[in-house]
Amino acid sequence: MNEDNPIKRWIANRKGDVVLDIFKSKATAVDEAQRSMENGARTSVNRTHPI
Repeated sequence: MNEDNPIKRWIANRKGDVVLDIFKSKATAVDEAQRSMENGARTSVNRTHPI
């Protein structure tokens, strides 16, 4: 895969947003982990790499 892959770009942007939300105290790491687990359970794609 090349670096222009929109999925990888979206994941990178989402990770950055999560970190900023935690620094700004808009969310906690636990909240984001739970949200990630809920979203992962809804997807039918089997991911082989951690988000």
